[in-house]
Amino acid sequence: MQWSKVKSRWKELLAESVADRVDLHLSQYRRAHDGEGDAWFTFDRSEVLRFTNVDIVDWRESQQRDALLKMGKHLEYGINEIGKSSHVTSTSDLPRDWQFSQSDLLRALFFWINKPLEKSLACEHPLPRALAMLDRRVGKRRLKAFHPQLDFRVVSVLHDVRMQCEGSSRVDLTHRDATG
Repeated sequence: MQWSKVKSRWKELLAESVADRVDLHLSQYRRAHDGEGDAWFTFDRSEVLRFTNVDIVDWRESQQRDALLKMGKHLEYGINEIGKSSHVTSTSDLPRDWQFSQSDLLRALFFWINKPLEKSLACEHPLPRALAMLDRRVGKRRLKAFHPQLDFRVVSVLHDVRMQCEGSSRVDLTHRDATG
């Protein structure tokens, strides 16, 4: 599916309060050896989250390997399919501020667009849950009942963005940095 169609479907699912204030951008580096790139969310035209494949693969693999060795697990790791962990590691093994890649975000975006909202909210992987925070089908009551401080950083940032757009709270988003 073309990015323009995916993005328009994403826009259709956004809550009315965030539709004009939040945007998702994608760039591809065609001259990179693997053709990968970046994706990032902006809120009021300021970047709040970044998902990158460039210069992260080796670092990410070493971080995962180190974490698994500390836990005494095998060196197999990764999540092949959103919602199911196909290897020894699950997302519960990852640090809360884990940086996800552009391809992680795109898989989660397809999952979120094509599955019922309840599957995204109950998904083991944090990215569909994060996208659900901006979903028009998530009401204010459910949003207020959610506790993002217990979840991954990406989920809590998008929850804070939605809460601020809803006028429920004035969340300070200056704590953000350029990592996902």
